[in-house]
Amino acid sequence: MTAYEFLEAHIDQVDDSQQRFCLTFPLDLQRIQESIAQVGVLEPLILRRAGACYQIICGFRRFFACRALNRTVFPALVCRDLLPDRQAFDLALWHNVSTRRLNDVEIARILRTLQRDLGVPQEEI
Repeated sequence: MTAYEFLEAHIDQVDDSQQRFCLTFPLDLQRIQESIAQVGVLEPLILRRAGACYQIICGFRRFFACRALNRTVFPALVCRDLLPDRQAFDLALWHNVSTRRLNDVEIARILRTLQRDLGVPQEEI
């Protein structure tokens, strides 16, 4: 089980160029922007350390909505231990399937990432 540290992360501390763990398609931000504008970020993003910055595991929509709203700080849970790509992807996957139904494009992207990027054999999928 992974331990987390809660903190207020600054948007400049996050490297959003690596989106391997982004499962949501399309990234429709309108509703989440409205929600964040009204009540703030209710659920912390899940991040892992990546050198001098953080990488998003869960919460891409919240991150991009905060950026669009010019919010520079948001709540985050940061994995205290090194989290390998496969474990990070599994965390993102479980987080998404536990809260909503995935669409066909998302399922296809998940399968592609597991096979091509993470080297998971088809038999294991």
